[in-house]
Amino acid sequence: MCTEAGYKVRREVRHVKPYCVEEGRDRFIRLDINENLWGCSQAVVERLQAVIHERNISDLLATYPDYGSAIEVVARHLGLESENILLVNGADEGIRVVVDAFVQRGERVLMPVPCFSVVEQRVLLCGGDIISVPFGAPPDFAFPGDVLIKELREKCPVLAVFTHPHSYVPCVLLRDWLKIFLEEAVRCGCVVLVDEAYMGYIPEEESMVSLVREHGNLIV
Repeated sequence: MCTEAGYKVRREVRHVKPYCVEEGRDRFIRLDINENLWGCSQAVVERLQAVIHERNISDLLATYPDYGSAIEVVARHLGLESENILLVNGADEGIRVVVDAFVQRGERVLMPVPCFSVVEQRVLLCGGDIISVPFGAPPDFAFPGDVLIKELREKCPVLAVFTHPHSYVPCVLLRDWLKIFLEEAVRCGCVVLVDEAYMGYIPEEESMVSLVREHGNLIV
């Protein structure tokens, strides 16, 4: 297909659905886009104010920051090495980086559905094929763990994507199940992405980040 100006647009771009967030909801608590209900931490506000006083504000706004030291701080906090850390501009960019790195046209991505629409959008833009495994019927929305492992073994996707905790259904990943899945994924060269954007809703110790030390095919 060509545009009116005669420029070709990739087939994947023509057919993908745009990611849209409904506007005009200022009077609602917008849990669906993971906004902080209590506003920015006062400690963060105070630190930013201190930095502004320490440095020229125009320099802060007009230059790129040094982030090497920030990576080291994050790594120490998580108990990981600096080489395990990648700073991204929110979950959307993190998903884009991972999908772009591992998914080529015609390759498969496994995920339980419903899922975050940005994942589906990015996979389709890369020309990938999605293996969708639905959750159980309401009201339980049972996690399809056995089916996911079966699909992994039979179809050998290059990437599997999970949300923990899930933002659409009342579900968290079980650590023991994920370990089994990770071991199976190694055998077929599958990378596993766990999106923990909604981690603030469950205890911090339930994060899967610590498993990165044991499993080289895990990205959180």
